Amino acid sequence: MKKSDVGKAYSSAVSLTGKLFYAPKPSALIIPILLSAVIGAVLILASVIEAFRFISAFLVLAIPTFLTALLTKPVIEKLKGEMYWRRSFLLAFVSLLLIIGFMLLGLVLQAFYFRLEGIWPDITVQILLFGYASTIYIRHTVLVAIANNEHRRSIFASLIQPLSGFLFLGLFFPLTLLDILKGFSFLIVFFLASFFFVEIAKKPFNRGFGIDGVELFRYFIDHFTEPETGGKKQLEKFFNSIATPIEVNVSTITFSTESGIKALVVVPTIHPGPFGTICSSDLPAKLGDGLSNITKNVIVPHAATTHDYNAATTEECKKIVGTVKSLLNKNNYSSRCSKLFRSDIGKATATAQVFDNSVFVTSSLAPNPGDDIDYPVGLSIIENAKSVGIKNCIFVDAHNCGVPRGSIIRFGSKESKDIVNSSIKSIKSAKNSAKNELKVGYHQEILTNHWEDGSGSRGIQTIVIDNKNQKSAYLVFDGNNMVMGLRERIRKRVKEFVDEAEVLTTDNHSVNVTFGGYNPVGLKIDEGKIIRASVESVKEAINNMEKAKVAFNSGTIKDFKVFGEDTAARLTTSINSTAAILKMTGLLTMSSGIILSLLISFVL
Repeated sequence: MKKSDVGKAYSSAVSLTGKLFYAPKPSALIIPILLSAVIGAVLILASVIEAFRFISAFLVLAIPTFLTALLTKPVIEKLKGEMYWRRSFLLAFVSLLLIIGFMLLGLVLQAFYFRLEGIWPDITVQILLFGYASTIYIRHTVLVAIANNEHRRSIFASLIQPLSGFLFLGLFFPLTLLDILKGFSFLIVFFLASFFFVEIAKKPFNRGFGIDGVELFRYFIDHFTEPETGGKKQLEKFFNSIATPIEVNVSTITFSTESGIKALVVVPTIHPGPFGTICSSDLPAKLGDGLSNITKNVIVPHAATTHDYNAATTEECKKIVGTVKSLLNKNNYSSRCSKLFRSDIGKATATAQVFDNSVFVTSSLAPNPGDDIDYPVGLSIIENAKSVGIKNCIFVDAHNCGVPRGSIIRFGSKESKDIVNSSIKSIKSAKNSAKNELKVGYHQEILTNHWEDGSGSRGIQTIVIDNKNQKSAYLVFDGNNMVMGLRERIRKRVKEFVDEAEVLTTDNHSVNVTFGGYNPVGLKIDEGKIIRASVESVKEAINNMEKAKVAFNSGTIKDFKVFGEDTAARLTTSINSTAAILKMTGLLTMSSGIILSLLISFVL
C-alpha cells in the first residue's frame, strides 16, 4: 500500500464501526417478539391443511425464542465466554425473523404450486424444521464472533434455539422419524456453512499476523462496549506481540510561578491511538494522572506522529511519566519570551514563540483539512530550527481541521513543504524579535463527561502568555481533530480578549469509540457551547496570570515499543480485506446451506 493511502485506509477501516449498533434493552424486544410470533402463527394457520389452534402455532414460535433469549447468556458464561442480555435477546429475535422469512417464502411457494397443480402441498412442518435449523447459521456465526471464539464452546449456545424449536414443534405437530432426520440434516448443513464462513473470515489476519481475526474482532467489540476495560488486556497483548522497539523523544515546557508549577506541557513523539483506552489512546489523561502528584495542569498536545507511533501497551506510556519526572529535575528557567509570530505559506499556517533560546512551534493546514503530520516533517523543522541557533525546538501538530477519511501529511508532499517553510519563517521572526518578561495564566474548562460527544476528559486547556507587548493564547482541546471552520470561529471570538491565539487538539483517540469512528470536536457538541467555553477559558486564564519563568527540556526513551512502520497499514489492510470478503462469503455459505438442505429435502 502506498503511504499516501494509509490514512484513507485507516479511516475506511474505522468507518466500519458505523455498521455497529447498540442492541435494544431486553424489555424493548418483548413486544416485537410477541408480535412476530403472532405473524408467524398467522402464516402457519394460512399454510396448513387441517385446522390448527392459533395459540399452539403462536407458542411454537414464542416459547423457543424466549427460552433461547434467557438461556444463551448463562450457557455462554458457563463455558467461559462473555454475553450481555441485550445481545442474547436481540439474537433470539433476529433468528425468529429468519424463521418467519422462510415461512413466508414457503407460503408463496405453496400458493404457486397450488395455482399450477390445484393441490396445496402440506410442507409446513418441513418449512418450520428448515427455518429453525437455519438459525444456527446466524447464531453460531455471531456467538463465535462476540461471545466465545471456540467452536466447541459456542456450539452449545448456538443449538438452543434450533433444538428447542424442534422440541416444541414436535409437541404441537406430529413429527415422523423422517421429519426428525430431515431436521437434523438441515441443522448439520447450516452449522457447517457457519463453520466455513467463520474460518474464511479468519484468513486475512492469519496471513498478516498469525492470529485469529475473529477472536481479535471479539476483543474489539468488548472494548467498544466497555472502553475502560473490555478486551483491553487481550488487544494490548496482540499489539505487544507485533511491536517494534524505537527511541522516543519526550519534550517538556514547564511554566513555574512563586506558588509552583503553573502548567506543564508534555510532547512525546507518540501517537495517541488507536482507539478507546488501549495502548496510547487517551494519552492526555494517562500522562495527566501519572504526573498529578507534581501538577494537575498537564497539557499533552499532538506531536508530528502517525499510527505507526502508537504505543503497544498502556504500560509503555508509564515510561513517559518516568522520563518527564527526571527531566523536571534538570530544568533551567528563563523569564523572557518573544511575541507569538505567525506565517502563512501555501496551505500551511504556523506559529512560533521563543522562550530564551527555545521555541514552541505549531502548524496545520487550517482552514484546509489535514490529518496527522508525518514524523519526518516535524523532525525537519526541529533540525532547521537548530541550524539557525535555536537550542530546543518543540514542534506540535495543531490537528485542528478535519474531514472524514483525511490524508496523512507525508514528508516531501507539497503540504509538508508549506508546513516546514512557514514554520521556519515563524521561528526566524520570533528568534530575531525582542524578548520580555512573561506572565502566564492557565485554565481548564470541561466540555462533557462523555467521550461519545467528541471531547476527552481534559476538556479545553488554555495557556495565556503575556510578554508585555502581546497576549497570546493556546487553546488545547482534548479531542481528535476539529470540524472545518470551527477553529477560525473560536480564534475570532477569543481574539477579542487576546492579541493572538491558536487552537489545537490532542488527537485523543478515546473519542473514536463511537459508531463510524469519525468524531471531531464540534461534530456532536453544540458549536455555541464550545465557543462560549473557549471564551470563558481564555478569560479565566487571563484573570489568574502571574509572573512566571519557563524551562524547556527534552530526553529520549530507548526500546519504547510502538506499532512500527507500516504496521498500521497492514492492520487496516487486513481489516478491509476481511470486510471485503464477508459479504461474498456470507452469501456463498448461506446459499450453499439453503441449496444443500433443499436437496436433502427432495432426496429423503
